Amino acid sequence: MLICGAESKKPKKKTAETSPHPNMMPDSPAGMGSEPKYPFWEQGRRLRLLRQAEQFHSSLAFAQFLNWPQSGVSQFETGARRVPMDKALQLRKKILGFDPLWLWKGDKRGLSNDLRKRIEAEEAKF
Repeated sequence: MLICGAESKKPKKKTAETSPHPNMMPDSPAGMGSEPKYPFWEQGRRLRLLRQAEQFHSSLAFAQFLNWPQSGVSQFETGARRVPMDKALQLRKKILGFDPLWLWKGDKRGLSNDLRKRIEAEEAKF
C-alpha cells in the first residue's frame, strides 16, 4: 500500500539523463566514472593517429593544414562528431596513401604501406 505522496523505493534505471556526464553511455566503462566515450570515439582516435603519423603535433597545426576550423578537428578527435564524407575526401586528397574506410571502419587494407607503418608506429606508443 502506498501512502499518498510517498515515492517508490525501486532503483532508477540508468539512462542518458541519469548518467553522471551527458556524453557517457549508461552501462559503458565511461558510465562507471572513467572519461566519457563519445559516439564516434574510435573514429576520433584514428584521426588523432593519422595526425600524429603525419607529424602534426597539435590539432591546430593539422586544422590549418586542412583549412578546417580547429574546433571541428577537436570535436572529430574526441569523437563528439563523426567525420563527414566531404572531410574524409579532403583528407584523401591531402594525405598520400589515406583511405577513408580506415577512418570510418578501421580497415587498413586501403592504406599505403608507408602510411600504415607510420600509423602502427604511433599506435605502438600507447
